[in-house]
Amino acid sequence: MNHQEEKEELIILKFGGAYLTDKSKHQTFNQSNLDSFVEIVKYLKLQQHFKIIIISGAGSFGHFEAKQYKITSGFNQKENESDVGMCKTRASVLQLLMTLTSRLNDVSINAIPVSPFDSWLTENDTVIQDNSEHIKRLLAMNLVPVLHGDVCLDTIKGCTILSGDSAIFITDVEGVYSLPPSDPSAKLLNFIHLNDNGDILNGGGDKKDELQQQSSSSSSSSTQFAVKKGTCDVTGGMKAKIDSAKNIASLYSVDTLIIGGTSTEITESPNLINNVIYPKRGTILSKQSIN
Repeated sequence: MNHQEEKEELIILKFGGAYLTDKSKHQTFNQSNLDSFVEIVKYLKLQQHFKIIIISGAGSFGHFEAKQYKITSGFNQKENESDVGMCKTRASVLQLLMTLTSRLNDVSINAIPVSPFDSWLTENDTVIQDNSEHIKRLLAMNLVPVLHGDVCLDTIKGCTILSGDSAIFITDVEGVYSLPPSDPSAKLLNFIHLNDNGDILNGGGDKKDELQQQSSSSSSSSTQFAVKKGTCDVTGGMKAKIDSAKNIASLYSVDTLIIGGTSTEITESPNLINNVIYPKRGTILSKQSIN
């Protein structure tokens, strides 16, 4: 998030697949949230004048194919028909990518699609080659690069699924909760304080132990609020967002926000571009103490 008054600072926006699409229905957008996506980017680019990188989760575009053909397990043509799966997954995510960029172009935002498959490379799921210099050049031209979850070539596994890190996560819930949001006793955690190693110093009050358990265990309550019944997610849902946000905040000293809601609720939320606690919406992850 931005801490200063000068414009043209960089904001990296991650719109979760669960926010943009109906993950229970193959290749289906959440039309209301798609409209909100456009309004949020318009506000930050055309009114606040930030440089913006957009990263989109795949949601119902690509996840079904990636799961069916077990793309995250690597390339196995004989057992999984990985060659067919890679083609179908890419075709699906490119539909999503082109829709997002077209919607932004329609409102005079010069968004340009950037597909990680073409230039990114991983080694056993760890990124070893990217196109960051290419993205820097696009930003210098005042363009808005739009990246997305994608198939990625892997030097060990052959192929995998690439999911992005970012500074602001737009998701389908208001923030990080102490318990699954459907639980009546769940409380929104407005601030998560981290140390230099990414460990949680507090979880917004006295919820430290609960959140630590949720963030670290893939078989316990983290899965309950990360994956809703009937959805398809091969990249980890809310748990992956928390882990990525912790890494960004601790390694790069970049305060990270996880937030959801309508376009009006998000753009009017005080913590969208300022490092302030807002009790109604959003979770900030930071190494700094915030009052």
